[in-house]
Amino acid sequence: MSNALSHVTGWLGWLAEAARAAPASAPTTAPAGEPAPFESLTVPPLLLPFIAVGACVLLGWIVLRAMRPGKLYLRGTPGRPNRLTVLHLAVPLLGYLLVQKGAAAALAPWLNPRGLEDGQREARLAAAVVAQVAWLAAALAVSSAAFRGGLRRGLGLSLRRWLADSVRAAAGYLAVLPVCIGLLLAALALLPAGLKKIHDLFVYMRALPGVWQPAIWLSAVVLAPLSEEVYFRGLMQSFIRQQTARPWTAILAAAAFFAAIHAPAFQNVVPLFALAVALGYNYERTGRLLSPILMHAMFNAVNLAAFAAS
Repeated sequence: MSNALSHVTGWLGWLAEAARAAPASAPTTAPAGEPAPFESLTVPPLLLPFIAVGACVLLGWIVLRAMRPGKLYLRGTPGRPNRLTVLHLAVPLLGYLLVQKGAAAALAPWLNPRGLEDGQREARLAAAVVAQVAWLAAALAVSSAAFRGGLRRGLGLSLRRWLADSVRAAAGYLAVLPVCIGLLLAALALLPAGLKKIHDLFVYMRALPGVWQPAIWLSAVVLAPLSEEVYFRGLMQSFIRQQTARPWTAILAAAAFFAAIHAPAFQNVVPLFALAVALGYNYERTGRLLSPILMHAMFNAVNLAAFAAS
């Protein structure tokens, strides 16, 4: 179960994997189904300009919030009336796990008839994509029924202010990136080697043929931001806020759960908590999911590209 839960949001552990600078053949040495260990660490050159610009954006944001702290406290941000329960949260997550397991079993004979290691990876990747689609569909169905304003006005799945939300997403991504990188490097310096693992997607990038690369990018840059933001920010954060009437309690609690399920790769936990706090803050500030979805997609895409180029 721990491996399955890690896989639920494992697509988000990009920073640690992107910082890795191992030989191209290294990931293929990991047994099928097991994350590969870290061997060495450098920050890929592709990330350096983003980190430099992000440090400036972060400094500017800190100055602005010091001058106008009310926005940081999230005073007066609108609530999202809903009828969510713990069962509403459990159904999409359990559905994901069941679909993933069933799809992997169903696809394995077709994609891996001879039981080869690479074929096992192909079956797991295909099953994960199918399960992500199912997870998103289930989360949207639950949201449509549970939010008073439906998907658009209740959940906030709206393009009403797409340009402002896109700019906010870019600024948010740049601001949180240096924080995540710093926390990642600290974790890698402090943690023993046995607790530092590479996620399956980065093994797949090096081990699988080119025909599977679009599936990796689809999973990371499209399906993960959509399914995980609808679930963690839209459902979980909204549920906790409804119960506590405290936006920051909801942000921190949802971020803690989001980060905790990455525990098998311990170096990711604290950086991903910081990322999730930034995603949750943007959701509360706007009441819309577009900004965290785009921010999440940028985070995944840039770090996936950095890993591919390393």
